[in-house]
Amino acid sequence: MSSPPLPAEIVPVAKRFYADYVGITDPNELCNHLNKIRARLCEEGPIYRCIDQFKFAYSRMCQRFFYEKILRIGKRQPSPWLFDIGCCTGIDLRQLMLDGYPAEYLVGTDISRHYIDCGYDLCRDDQESLPIQFVVSNVFDSTFVDTMSAYHHQTAVVYAGSLIHLFHSSDLLRQFLQRVKWLLRPGGLLVGAHVASDHNVCVRRGSRGYKQYIGLIELQHVLESEGFTDFEMQMDERLLQDDEPKDLIAFWLSFCAVYRL
Repeated sequence: MSSPPLPAEIVPVAKRFYADYVGITDPNELCNHLNKIRARLCEEGPIYRCIDQFKFAYSRMCQRFFYEKILRIGKRQPSPWLFDIGCCTGIDLRQLMLDGYPAEYLVGTDISRHYIDCGYDLCRDDQESLPIQFVVSNVFDSTFVDTMSAYHHQTAVVYAGSLIHLFHSSDLLRQFLQRVKWLLRPGGLLVGAHVASDHNVCVRRGSRGYKQYIGLIELQHVLESEGFTDFEMQMDERLLQDDEPKDLIAFWLSFCAVYRL
């Protein structure tokens, strides 16, 4: 795989994190470091576009409209457990810790141990020194409930930043929300990001096959039917990929919703 330069738009965010947390200040060293981790991430499992585009390497959560709200929860609420489901390298959790969220209440889950281990190498920390907990687990697995029983209705925030766009149906979204509800305490927040269209749509993306986009209207409907209220969102422009239909309307959607038991 080639070693491209870092995309220009991530450099300001990445520079701050890697200078403050990792101790890398030289741009060339940073570029080489991130390319090396990118290559390692691609050694196992699918080569997701977000990995190919270095989105594993910097916090996108800190750029969302709900980020300050999350930080306030960490500072003001008792036992503010926060779950990042599908955490990949765990970069968002480390950014939260850097910004003052109590690290002992941060939990990241991913189905891939490889991604979590790459996160330690990416950030040059380790399981012994880092108070953040990382757990290899599949939210759809029957063992998830047993593994996470200590957090049942104890969680203040669940974050799904890189997950919902992978769901191929509203039924899968509903199953996911039922697990989220199992974690959240009353008044807890579900926050996340999603590649959405106005309505549910299935499109063919060249050699990558068909892709189901869960629409904004459907997302809000399913959230409301599962007991979530106070739905907030922010839409941002998304450029079409080369293999997507030219008439596809899809955008980046950040959202926040409150769970009412």
